[in-house]
Amino acid sequence: MVKNVDTKKLQELIYSKFLNYQEFINACSIKGYKPSMSSVKSWFGNNLSGTRSPSIKNLPIIAEVLNVNMEELLTHSSASKSTLSTLKIPIFEMPTGCGAMGEFDPSFAVTKEVDIPKIFIEQKYPDPKHLRIFKCFGDSMQPKYNSGDFVIVDMVNGRDFIKIDGIYVFRFDKAVYIKRLTFMPDKIMAKSINPDYESFEITKKDIKDGLFEILGKPCGRIAFEDGLLLDNQGIY
Repeated sequence: MVKNVDTKKLQELIYSKFLNYQEFINACSIKGYKPSMSSVKSWFGNNLSGTRSPSIKNLPIIAEVLNVNMEELLTHSSASKSTLSTLKIPIFEMPTGCGAMGEFDPSFAVTKEVDIPKIFIEQKYPDPKHLRIFKCFGDSMQPKYNSGDFVIVDMVNGRDFIKIDGIYVFRFDKAVYIKRLTFMPDKIMAKSINPDYESFEITKKDIKDGLFEILGKPCGRIAFEDGLLLDNQGIY
């Protein structure tokens, strides 16, 4: 065992990328290293000073999974700390539907990540480990959300939350939607912002049968508007 792994920094990186330790373990397993849950917990439990650390032979895989240079995980590294000034938020492979339907992926596969400066997030979300990104398709939520927008979502991830009317990302049967939900005593109404789309209802039976699940609540978006229109000669 080595003692020069900065376990506090390691824990911060894991929390910024994964929802929980099991998700981190699964990502390591894909690369050929499968630490036990007890081992991972021992890195951080009462050993933040580094008395228990991952083996140096497994550090390259851990660094690859966390998308950092291995030197940044070492206590005496001279590597820049600038990477810790940004958060890597994973983008789900499955889209969320705005008119078009996104197909639900129970594995929540991640296709890539986006680096977002902490200054934009940490004041409102000091613990951003539950943040994930969906890509929107369709025009039912225009003008607030347009097709191609990347929506930052605060994922439920098993947490209890107060169900108040608002815009949510949710699963209904095998489809993923982003809609405005109105919670009523006997049903939930799902409504688009675009008036060209009709509302639909989610009944108590749908909920009881497991057809409905709130995945999270949008808390931000990354979007671009059309830029300049140029002719073949450019602008004069």
